[in-house]
Amino acid sequence: LGPPSIDETKERLYTRHLDRFKSFVHNSLADLINTGLEDITFETTEICVYKDNKLVALSYFDSSDTSAASILCVYDRAFNAYSLGIFTMLLE
Repeated sequence: LGPPSIDETKERLYTRHLDRFKSFVHNSLADLINTGLEDITFETTEICVYKDNKLVALSYFDSSDTSAASILCVYDRAFNAYSLGIFTMLLE
């Protein structure tokens, strides 16, 4: 849990999910997270979930003094049975 920190592992996980997105699609995770930061009025937080030191889920949410919004969750599809999207939403 902390500020966004984009690396190659996170970019690969994002890229593997591009076929599932219908809208709000960006070429890279960095593009998605950094778009619209010119007039920032919120804080973006990153949540990473690891299994045996392997990144299996990643989510982002924005928050301010009065609101919060879930932005994105991607996960390793080998872990579908664990409902990691719901898990990270509950953490948010």
